[in-house]
Amino acid sequence: MTTTSQQVQWGKLTVILDTQPFAHAYAMGREHYFDTWHEDAPFVHAMTVPQVMRLVAIPDGKGGYQFDDDPNNVESILGFTLGYMSGPVLAETSEEREQRLRRYEHHVKRVLISHVA
Repeated sequence: MTTTSQQVQWGKLTVILDTQPFAHAYAMGREHYFDTWHEDAPFVHAMTVPQVMRLVAIPDGKGGYQFDDDPNNVESILGFTLGYMSGPVLAETSEEREQRLRRYEHHVKRVLISHVA
């Protein structure tokens, strides 16, 4: 069986997305970045630690954080974080944009149908 892994060039580093959970989470992180980038300044040059932490964790009310998701799901957590952080570095491809917009349209239709029913 031949498996083709997506490769992402990040400067001099090539990241090979050779597992499905990581690759999926990476794609979802990129989608989240491009869905929400307008909420921040269009040319963000820095992120604080709390901003990075809120990508994968929620404040615990004691000055720390706890995972929003299963902490044993490290592969997905790291994939999502890397995908989100790649947004400012790697432009959204036309294929990514089309998929993101299709998913958004599908979501809107589901919400409208559920409100009518």
